[in-house]
Amino acid sequence: PEVLDCWFESGSMPFAQFHHPFDKGKNFEKNFPSQFVAEYIAQVRTWFYYMMVLSTILFDEPPFENVVTTGTILAEDGQKMSKSRNNFTDPMILIDKYGSDALRFYLMSCSVMNAEDFNFSNKGVDEIYKKVILILYNTSKFYESVKDKETGKKPNSKDLTDKWIISRLNEAGLKISSYLEEYNTIKACNEIKGFVDDLSTWYIRVNRDRLEENKQARETLKYALNEISKIIAPILPFTSEHIFHSLNGEKSSVHLESYPKFDKKNVDNELISKMSIAREIVSSGLKERDKAQIGLK
Repeated sequence: PEVLDCWFESGSMPFAQFHHPFDKGKNFEKNFPSQFVAEYIAQVRTWFYYMMVLSTILFDEPPFENVVTTGTILAEDGQKMSKSRNNFTDPMILIDKYGSDALRFYLMSCSVMNAEDFNFSNKGVDEIYKKVILILYNTSKFYESVKDKETGKKPNSKDLTDKWIISRLNEAGLKISSYLEEYNTIKACNEIKGFVDDLSTWYIRVNRDRLEENKQARETLKYALNEISKIIAPILPFTSEHIFHSLNGEKSSVHLESYPKFDKKNVDNELISKMSIAREIVSSGLKERDKAQIGLK
């Protein structure tokens, strides 16, 4: 009989969770309004709405600063997922096969995070595993195979490719930080994908031989891996921890590190632009080789 309405109860959460006003404001005032709430699209007219109404009536303030609203995840054919249709894969099967980071990144990079309906595909998780997770692991393994006694501090190399990857790191770091502040996980994930590709398929590929014999190159790679492990930690917590451990030892944790700050001064836009042109030229050359059936080796 004490329950007025289940939505009224849940809408009271911002203050009721602290037993306010009986707590005399001790915890409530420190935690109100909340930084963000997250739920799927139907909650716009239920939980989000009730919280807003009650908070406005009682405190003349909004109860939250930001809203993350997800769409509905549908089966690959667009139908609603259901046990009777058996049109979905058990998430634990996907996690056992690809790891939870691949599933998390896949969902955070898709349109469901824009409150849109989304057709879930196992192939999408597989693609993220191969193009993001596996590449990060392999990059980390490659450094393990060539490492010596690098400090991991920011390098001061004059080599163009070293300068370029540090510029790209700062550019990506600035953008990802900005997107995460805006709760825009889709754009943040796209930036992560782009940097991972640059680090693996361009920087390491171009410098493979040099990395085995040049300390500055190894310092650059270690620094880049160390910083990217911190950048991706909120979205890829296990992958980032694995990379951070491989660089700094098992007793450390990336999740106890401060999130890195980047400076526009460390972004050489001209160099980034010229390197992009160079890559386009190489890509065109590779396409022509492929057409002429000339092997890479």
